[in-house]
Amino acid sequence: MEVVNTTDKEGNKIKYKKYKGRSFHMETVGNVEDQLQMVETFKVRPDDVFICTFPKSGTHWVTNIVVPLITGSIGVYSEDRLTLEFHDLSAANEIEDRRLIGSHLSFPFIPAAVKSGTGKVINVLRNPKDTFVSFWKYFSTMLNTGYEGTMDGFLRFFLSDEFYMSASWFTYIKEWTDGKSNNPDIQVHTVWYEDLKENLYDEIVKISAFLGSSVDEKFLREVESSVSFTRLKAAHNTDAGSTSRWKDLCEDDHLPIYRKGVIGDWKNELTVAQSELIDTAIKERLAGYTFNLKYE
Repeated sequence: MEVVNTTDKEGNKIKYKKYKGRSFHMETVGNVEDQLQMVETFKVRPDDVFICTFPKSGTHWVTNIVVPLITGSIGVYSEDRLTLEFHDLSAANEIEDRRLIGSHLSFPFIPAAVKSGTGKVINVLRNPKDTFVSFWKYFSTMLNTGYEGTMDGFLRFFLSDEFYMSASWFTYIKEWTDGKSNNPDIQVHTVWYEDLKENLYDEIVKISAFLGSSVDEKFLREVESSVSFTRLKAAHNTDAGSTSRWKDLCEDDHLPIYRKGVIGDWKNELTVAQSELIDTAIKERLAGYTFNLKYE
């Protein structure tokens, strides 16, 4: 592993960990190699649930949908959950309850047992324009993110294969698509952020069915009400939303997760040129793939 410090021609500064040609955020545990080995050999339980997302795609929203479905308790806000790349996994065996585990890793790096069908995966995706804007706004209010610079510079970084979430958005969605196809035993349910916004209850029903939850319509309606953007944002701003794991990134131990929670805000934030850069990347880098990307 090496730590990469670069400054582009415009003075934008980027810092990340690099291992075997892939880029990882500085918050990835240790030297990356040892952590990825622990992830690869992670002892997955049959009832484990993994929420695998590209950042800023609805991770915490879906987490708070899943929690009541596997615990039977509504209204308990969940923030500090185990993640594959950002936590010490040696403590995982101490968790007695059904485990809910998060990750932003691309498909090649998830546990081998998951690929073979042990545990269940909810893969959450979002259109790249809103994902980028949300990511930029998110990091702009944080400390020690590994990026210092302009929005244009961050967009170039976001579009590149050097992006430090183990993959760019484009590589991530391709690797997950291919991984699902090439590993027929994997138990995975794909959720799009835009579908959650358009038909929240229907998507909750699908997630519940996938998880095998024994709950009735009344319970599911209560889940729907409990995960409205307004309620989640309010709950996150209480002590329930704090976590010491990210104290180096945010001043009050609260990650700035909830901003607007809408589809199409990219129209208010991206210039025409920036939007066209993403369009070009989609055309070139997703050639041969078909995704129904919704932008409004």
